[in-house]
Amino acid sequence: MTRALPALGEPNTHSRTRTDDREATMMMKWLLAAACTAALSCVTTASAQVYPSKPITIVVPFAPGGPADTLARLLGERMKTSLGQPIIVENVAGAAGSLGVARVVRAAPDG
Repeated sequence: MTRALPALGEPNTHSRTRTDDREATMMMKWLLAAACTAALSCVTTASAQVYPSKPITIVVPFAPGGPADTLARLLGERMKTSLGQPIIVENVAGAAGSLGVARVVRAAPDG
């Protein structure tokens, strides 16, 4: 059943009810679920390289022996055991950390 919109100035005799709102909400939920199911059914697994395949370098932009260096070395040891790759901690001190940040920005994007 289609409802005609009231003319300008006429009272609206066909107001929406709670049932209409619930039905619209349920329809939107079903459409969303169907769209998600369709999108996920198209996803295939990609076979990727074993990551990481080479040593990992952690750049510490502060002087060696400080708290940041100690934390990076402790983190590197844990990462080495879980990833199975050597972890290199490189201290690049100077210019309040800007030199270390610049080194990371210029690094090759390898993963």
